Amino acid sequence: MQYPDAPLRVPGLVRGDLDPLNPNSKVCCLGTMLISAFDSMKGEIGRLFRGRKLPPGARLIIDSGGKSIQDTIYLPSIEEAGEIMRFQASVGTSAMTLDAPTAGIEKRINPALRSYDDCLAITLAYVAEYDRLRGVLSNADRVNWLNVVQGRTHAEVMRWYDAVKVYPFSNWAIAGGRRTKYGSAVLPLLLQMLDDRQLDHTKHIHFLGVGSLGAAVAKTAILDALRTVLGRQDLIVTCDDSVSATSSGKQRHLHMGAQLGHNIWRWEWSGMFDHADYAGSTAPFPSIASPLARRVRVGDVCVWDDREHTWDEESRVLLASHAAYVRVVGYIEAARRSRLYKDEAVEFMPEHLAGVRWAVMEILKGGRPGAMLKAWQAQLDDVNRPNLPREPGVSVHLPLRRAKLSVHPGTA
Repeated sequence: MQYPDAPLRVPGLVRGDLDPLNPNSKVCCLGTMLISAFDSMKGEIGRLFRGRKLPPGARLIIDSGGKSIQDTIYLPSIEEAGEIMRFQASVGTSAMTLDAPTAGIEKRINPALRSYDDCLAITLAYVAEYDRLRGVLSNADRVNWLNVVQGRTHAEVMRWYDAVKVYPFSNWAIAGGRRTKYGSAVLPLLLQMLDDRQLDHTKHIHFLGVGSLGAAVAKTAILDALRTVLGRQDLIVTCDDSVSATSSGKQRHLHMGAQLGHNIWRWEWSGMFDHADYAGSTAPFPSIASPLARRVRVGDVCVWDDREHTWDEESRVLLASHAAYVRVVGYIEAARRSRLYKDEAVEFMPEHLAGVRWAVMEILKGGRPGAMLKAWQAQLDDVNRPNLPREPGVSVHLPLRRAKLSVHPGTA
């Protein structure tokens, strides 16, 4: 981060406190962070990551660049893919092979992604180049390289897996429309990987773009089951979540924390203020769910009183930092509850989630996985259903400038 000692508007904080990988941050320090493969092409951002040393034990995951490819008309050449891999090898601890996502077929933005066969062929060319460069780059061996598997149907997922598994990267990233269908796609894929001995040396499995509270239950169950089956504790299972930044900025959401209980399992949020009447307000931030929120005043976020929108870049970073902390804490608590014994878990989480850890363990341990999968498929596919409430569970009465802010717990 540039100028880490420069002060923020929030008293007592400096720019370095908003660096999620700063072990001395006063507001939000993360042990794991994911960035885009295409950050290598953004001059200033790329230089920031190239020029820093990660704290001991920190993980920096670099994704496959798929979303940038499906949402634009850009398709990296093989030479550019090589430059991206060099960036990944120089700054990351885990990195994914570049891919052409099948989600781009329906989006019809990138003309190169016309069919499943097109996506697979482009991806195989990238993966072959990664495999070649892995034997050339001097720093490639220190990175856990993840082979990406995806598809719109189970058949497409398995065909993709069969095509890329010949490149022995050992680690796996699961993407595409089936990545949240644990009963009908993910667990059958993992069972096949176990049968093929593809997980014998795996250290890292990542699920792309999945950060719901239901995902915490499923990923924890998969992690614990695979560690048991493989007899190794060095395996990690991760996922990523961009909601912290996107919903705070584009959708005007203020994250209030996770609501977890026998009859509820969702994120709590409120509409976010953005109006000239709040510029300069000394009223407290309408959330105490993070260390940052306890320091911020409304006027630290709403700063312009003569424009349509009152936020500046610092406002957005403050809100994203708050949201990242809130979502990580909620995710950790959801994972912790999923490890309770089944009979005890139903007191602290919905009944349809309480048995997931047991079911996943039984399925991946073998025995009668087919019968177990059939019995649990619908329930496991439903684990990751959207869980942001349609209506806020907290109502925030927004104040006029320098007025006090009142927060009233909702009944939802």
